[in-house]
Amino acid sequence: MMETMGAWVGVGLTVFILSFLYKDNPFYKLAEHIYLGVSAGYWLVVVFHTNILPELIMPLRESGGDPGKLAMALTPIALSLLMFATLFKKIAWLATIPIAFVIGAFAGAQIIGFASSDLIIQIQSSMQPLWASGQTTWREAINNWIGFAGLICCLLFFFFSREHKGALGAASRVGMYFLMISFGASFGYTVMGRISLAIGRAQELYDYHYATLVFTVLVVAGVFLTGRLRKPPAESAEMKQP
Repeated sequence: MMETMGAWVGVGLTVFILSFLYKDNPFYKLAEHIYLGVSAGYWLVVVFHTNILPELIMPLRESGGDPGKLAMALTPIALSLLMFATLFKKIAWLATIPIAFVIGAFAGAQIIGFASSDLIIQIQSSMQPLWASGQTTWREAINNWIGFAGLICCLLFFFFSREHKGALGAASRVGMYFLMISFGASFGYTVMGRISLAIGRAQELYDYHYATLVFTVLVVAGVFLTGRLRKPPAESAEMKQP
């Protein structure tokens, strides 16, 4: 029973969202507000159980009156409360303290991960064997040569100290082609992901065709009645004068 009701709600909200393809209407606004409200409530619960409870409440309970542990537990609470200083003009500058702390801590924590994933691993991936051996087949060697040549040409494309003419211009043009192929493949992968989501929603609409028909008729009738009941704009006094 609950599964069927959930399917009907999902189909109804999907039809409400798709009704925006015709024009803005109350059904679309209702689905939009429900989606935003549910998303905000979900993330509020997630943040409470993953951040506030283990990082704020539990350290206070486990401090046991120890001044050091108590100070470590109260520090993030104090920084969090300072964020609300923006609501008061006289002490709004205090909100810059936790903002600066968060930005600095986040940057320091993330720089190691970004350096490892975007620099070291990228360099390691580009340093592949270019000749066939016991562990590398000739097909893999050809792919490595293509990747190596593409890497050099892409780096030359961003070399602006000299004008792109002659051999440098030809290599940079090849690098531009490699970049366009990479961007196109990334965009195509994103589009395919969105299409797969659309196919999943269409399959759900097809599986529960009765619900789809009911909600489609409801939306069409509702949009029609809304347009009929909407009053035309009042004419100005100048338009009424003969």
